[in-house]
Amino acid sequence: MPKHICLSIEIFKYLVYVIIRMMKYKSKKIKLTLYINKEVLKRYKKYCESRGLIISKQVENFMGNELKKRK
Repeated sequence: MPKHICLSIEIFKYLVYVIIRMMKYKSKKIKLTLYINKEVLKRYKKYCESRGLIISKQVENFMGNELKKRK
């Protein structure tokens, strides 16, 4: 087998190893799909960008605050 193919296989094996390790120690976050009014999302995205906020973190904070209110 040509040397560059062997090297590529070794790189591939290493990348798979790294990905598996990352998945093993992944944080406790999951992906959430939402259907949101396009115009509302567009406006909120601009709002977050202008304040240096991350939309997903804002949703997470909102959900956490709602749960605290209901205790």
